[in-house]
Amino acid sequence: MIGTLKKAVLVVLITVALVLGASMTARFAGDAPSHGKISVEILNGCGIHGLGASTRSLLREKDFDVIDVSNADRFDYLYTIALDRTGQISRAREVISALGTGEAITQITDNNLAEVTLILGEDSEKSVRGHER
Repeated sequence: MIGTLKKAVLVVLITVALVLGASMTARFAGDAPSHGKISVEILNGCGIHGLGASTRSLLREKDFDVIDVSNADRFDYLYTIALDRTGQISRAREVISALGTGEAITQITDNNLAEVTLILGEDSEKSVRGHER
């Protein structure tokens, strides 16, 4: 009886260790996909006509949840920026990785539409248009 109880406790402990280990590995692996879809707001910051829509298509193909596409506050962004709105910079980095250009920074505000706000700069045109071909 005691031997059976010890075996049962050991099986439970091993199972817990395996689940925690897999969870930690997925969480800290740089190339591992995130848990769940990342919601993204795209803002065209360079004024290139159709770039926001093309970027939406590219990111949706890569399983991101693009919830809005509109214009940024201005059109003179040279470089693409992914703004982490939740304090999880890895999500912004995943968007940048999928796009192939840009930098990720954290900028948390109270009124976030999405987990990541992507401001498209001129550098994004080559990555996005290259994907269309």
